[in-house]
Amino acid sequence: MIFLNDNHKTRQPTLKDEDIKQKTPFTHEEFYKRYYVHRLSGFAVTIDNGNVLLVQQYRKNDLVWGFPGGLIEKGEPIVEGMIREVKEETGILVEPINIIGLSNWAGPSVFPEDPYKHHFGTAIFFSARKIGGQIHPDTLEIKKVRWVDINDIQNYNLTNFAKKLVSAALEGKGLKKILEKKKDTYHYSYYFSA
Repeated sequence: MIFLNDNHKTRQPTLKDEDIKQKTPFTHEEFYKRYYVHRLSGFAVTIDNGNVLLVQQYRKNDLVWGFPGGLIEKGEPIVEGMIREVKEETGILVEPINIIGLSNWAGPSVFPEDPYKHHFGTAIFFSARKIGGQIHPDTLEIKKVRWVDINDIQNYNLTNFAKKLVSAALEGKGLKKILEKKKDTYHYSYYFSA
């Protein structure tokens, strides 16, 4: 399922501190100071006709191949953020199938004035299918976008983890969405290992 509006983004309404205090013991500032240091990102392992979608970009000072995706913006659901990132980076519109992997990372901030000296993050990897678009790389972050034959991925210096993700996507493994419901202003998605 894709839950996108015409702008391919959904934003949650902005709450005032007094509204938040009714639902949590923190003010807006306290909440984000305490909890918004952890970054969340979504990536797509997209298989189409025996090919996997890869992007080439800089990681630190190295030019590497990997899966399209990136950081989820504040107020953005993970699935919609992953779809947005893939479309922005590659021009390809995808639909997620399963959650096939998870990784955690930690490291120093790249911004000297950042009050949070270290950042921690979690990346969620989805298997996905192409549902539209044409390759059109975002030249700000992405150097190249390519559909790579599954049999040729060993020529792209992918990590063992990335190769396992490709295998999981091909085999249809992963956490499958088993239930989705909306209650009041909340949206719930439940995944289960099938």
